[in-house]
Amino acid sequence: MAGKTVEDNNWDLKIAVLVPSTGTWNANTAECIANMMACFSDSKYENGTKEIKLFGVQCSIIPDSRHRLVAMAYKWGATHALFIDSDMVFPFDTVQNLLNHNQAVVAANCVRRRLPTYPTAFAKDKRYVYSTPDKHGLEEVDQVGCAVMMLDMRVFGLPELELPWFAFEPDPDKVPGVIGEDVFFCRKLKKLGVPIYIDHDLSRQVKHMGDMAYDMSMATMSEGFYSKLEKDAELHVMNLHPENDGSSLIMIPEIKDVETARLTMQAADWKGVCVNQDNPPDGWENIEKAADFLKLYTTQDHYLFIGEKFTPGLDWAKRLIKYCGQWDVTYGPDNIHNATLPAQPCIGGKLMKAIGPLFARGRWFFAHALQDIAEELGTLKYALDGWGDLREEKENWERIASKSGQIAAYMEWKETEFPVLLKKIQNQMSEYYAPQTEAA
Repeated sequence: MAGKTVEDNNWDLKIAVLVPSTGTWNANTAECIANMMACFSDSKYENGTKEIKLFGVQCSIIPDSRHRLVAMAYKWGATHALFIDSDMVFPFDTVQNLLNHNQAVVAANCVRRRLPTYPTAFAKDKRYVYSTPDKHGLEEVDQVGCAVMMLDMRVFGLPELELPWFAFEPDPDKVPGVIGEDVFFCRKLKKLGVPIYIDHDLSRQVKHMGDMAYDMSMATMSEGFYSKLEKDAELHVMNLHPENDGSSLIMIPEIKDVETARLTMQAADWKGVCVNQDNPPDGWENIEKAADFLKLYTTQDHYLFIGEKFTPGLDWAKRLIKYCGQWDVTYGPDNIHNATLPAQPCIGGKLMKAIGPLFARGRWFFAHALQDIAEELGTLKYALDGWGDLREEKENWERIASKSGQIAAYMEWKETEFPVLLKKIQNQMSEYYAPQTEAA
């Protein structure tokens, strides 16, 4: 096999290929790694010796996997570490391509495994960085994923680079506020002045394997979609509302263990009410359905609906409502299509008081009316990656709505009652935000 020539690096090369996984690899990834290692072994290098070795760690906690892999590379005496995630497809000469740049940190700009997809490379002045066909060579970025990343091992020896190198941590600038371990690592490097580069040419050849092969061409097609979102700071970087810190909240989780949820809220000193429509707590024996809760509790500052399980957690809920104004509708992360409740929205108390009665007309009806109203008011927000559209909900929800007559009722409401209600809410908002003048 004829390999590409490795340019002068002036030392003996030992390349550690590091693959974190939860136990299984994509078959295409395994084939690429085998061919990449063979290609490098067959390449020419006249300035010393060269070796390449594969290391893998099976663990569900990705930061732990990356730390253990770096330790293995250190023990082996590696000069360079090449992280390869277990679901990536890449060219056989990837080692040479990255090594020849002679940079401490250089990576492929891989895309997310979802549609619409977008890059992992990010620069503060450019937002997401796209590896479009007109871009070639290297570009410095602020952060990028570790899915295909080569590192000079001397980076880990910097005395200022303290452990942990990789970690998940809350991000106060985003909801639900989670920083990935690769972003965490990049931010630490940037603080130390270590430049991070992406290789545009390589990036266009890399694919992220899922239910299909996601690549940069798909991300480029979606660039206009995300560019539109980035123009609206309310959608992309959501602003905190300091007055929300002590807000009360109704949760309606369809779970059996309501007492645990209530005690969790109480332990967190959270002024909220946690209810369950199937098993109401003491004093709620006469409540038969969720609509009754809204009739009884019309003075709450925010309403957050949780679906089948209490999976988002109280910490997530508390952060979410900090970004939800009194007239806002804020949808949580990715899984916003819920067949049992209206897509887990957090709704400002003022808006809920105006539209709460619509809940009694059905969940499908309420979810669509809620989005239509918020869109017209300009108060619709999406937290982090929750950028879906409620009109893409599950087929069974659509089927139920059709059988129950909610779709026909909604269309009639949209033509007749919607304009009147919208005007009423707009007037209320104008009064709410009007500057207060002192009496003479």
